[in-house]
Amino acid sequence: IVKFCKEELKLKKARIVSRLFFIGGFPEEREEVILNTFRFAEMLDPDIFQVCVLIFFPGTKLREDCKRIHGFNDENWDSYLPFCPDYAPTFTPYVPKQELTRLFYKGYSDFYSKPRRIIKNLWKTARNLGFKRTVVDIIKKASFLYKIRRQSLN
Repeated sequence: IVKFCKEELKLKKARIVSRLFFIGGFPEEREEVILNTFRFAEMLDPDIFQVCVLIFFPGTKLREDCKRIHGFNDENWDSYLPFCPDYAPTFTPYVPKQELTRLFYKGYSDFYSKPRRIIKNLWKTARNLGFKRTVVDIIKKASFLYKIRRQSLN
């Protein structure tokens, strides 16, 4: 953890945008592990943070193991979306799919709705896009944050 924090500090001093990506929704994960992932991301404080849900793609050992061990049989690829457990064939025996989705929304909402992060993102947007596009971007981001905050509370 200390090494990650030192590297993040070096990136910030050099004005290099840092991106942090995680995969969540492993079969053995429990709610506390998922929440700790988001806490860890907040501690590292990257500029951009994203969590994708683990997808059990056909033909993989992971999928076959989940079928054999847990009886996984989700074949719904109609509305596949890798960033949201609701729209991906995934399986976590200890965290129901609906709760996994709520945890993802809550984690994103908590991470991106901090006033310091909002102001920082608005400043970057205004500097790069100009006033008119910044206003449009603010509306889009506020709408997105409102949506995920509302969904994380359900």
